[in-house]
Amino acid sequence: MSSSLGNFQTVAEAVEEHGADVVRTFLLSTAYHNSAVYGRDTIAEATERFERIERGYERAVAALDSTAARTKVESETLRTAVEDARERFVAAMNDDFNTREAMTALEDLLTAVNSHVDGEAYDYRGLRRAVETIEEFAGGVFGLSLGGEAGGDVSVAQEVIDLLLDVREREREAGNYERADEIRDDLRDLGVEIQDTDDGAVARFE
Repeated sequence: MSSSLGNFQTVAEAVEEHGADVVRTFLLSTAYHNSAVYGRDTIAEATERFERIERGYERAVAALDSTAARTKVESETLRTAVEDARERFVAAMNDDFNTREAMTALEDLLTAVNSHVDGEAYDYRGLRRAVETIEEFAGGVFGLSLGGEAGGDVSVAQEVIDLLLDVREREREAGNYERADEIRDDLRDLGVEIQDTDDGAVARFE
């Protein structure tokens, strides 16, 4: 490469042209001890890869906040895919910082999530675990920007809501409907709408 030939680009110029997330994805897609060829094709591939991660994450968050995400739906396929991805990601990172294999594990998880949300009803807890995993690995470990205003850290808020929904369900099963209604009303005051379905209660942020 030569600046006189016009085929030389600094890291700052690459970031300005393609964005930090694309450049980071490009670098993460190859193990650090291997050579990475920067060019039109490889940066296009990195752009497509990052956009797939971003779209998959945003789709998962939207599904989690939809009425199709239900507490009584359980998908063994999704839950197994999440735990498998977690094990593979950690193993890859512990194997001489093999980001290429870790990226593959993350992409396989996104494929499983996309397949799951193609259905009509979603495993709420499994999907939440998947979103948390994507945030932890793609955002926390790889440092990728995910979701913008559509995203966010759902873990703590969702865990609290889950706990309250479990308490409300126990109150209903015990015949304490007035107390169950109070919990629903308290959540509504906090901006969380509860909808009772045949598959269990569904929580949505208003």
